[in-house]
Amino acid sequence: MAKVYKNDKSWFEDFRDQFRSLNGQPFSKKVEHFFTYYWRLTLGIIIGIIAIVAIISSIIYNSVPKIIQGVTFPHTIADSAPETLKQALADEMGVDASKYHIDMSAMVVDNASTEQIYAASQAILARIMGNDLDFLCADLVTFTGMVSKDSEDDNVLYNLKELLDAETYAALDKAGRIVTVETTYAGTYPCLVDVQNTRLSELLELSGTENYIGIIINTKRPDAARALIKLIQ
Repeated sequence: MAKVYKNDKSWFEDFRDQFRSLNGQPFSKKVEHFFTYYWRLTLGIIIGIIAIVAIISSIIYNSVPKIIQGVTFPHTIADSAPETLKQALADEMGVDASKYHIDMSAMVVDNASTEQIYAASQAILARIMGNDLDFLCADLVTFTGMVSKDSEDDNVLYNLKELLDAETYAALDKAGRIVTVETTYAGTYPCLVDVQNTRLSELLELSGTENYIGIIINTKRPDAARALIKLIQ
């Protein structure tokens, strides 16, 4: 917008002239003046910088593909587990781990709190419905109902016979690690793998004594899911 009067000043010109008027004053006096009259501007600039950095960081982070997305519940994993798993998966898949990031976390709740358990279950369901989860590591109770006995369309978990190669499936089955559900449409439906006391549980440093992994049926990363299951052996 054009200036109407010659003496009109922009905020920058006013800011500059204010500083010029302090020539010869001690530095502490200049700082005091600045924060007295321009603290709102300073705060706005700081908030703006933080927001810009956050946006840029988010864009850069999201431009790097995820190698896998998973949650453990209700048991914990080591702080180093995500990076350890990322490297193990990359090695198994024959890719460069530095070109990927991983979304792996533990959802910890107070097991005595029904409200917390319900909230965690709803959060997991929301991620599944949002196609934002590749696998879930949990106890058997958590998986209850995730494979329908009467309708294949209602299944949340992948049929492991369809996901895994015959050799991997046979090895897990022989070791007694496959958990199945009896259905009316497919007979025995293999949907979970017991990971207790395996290489994978050691990599993650899984707590608890009951841990199973199920692959979410709408996963976008079946190759990573297969690599994950191979780490169980």
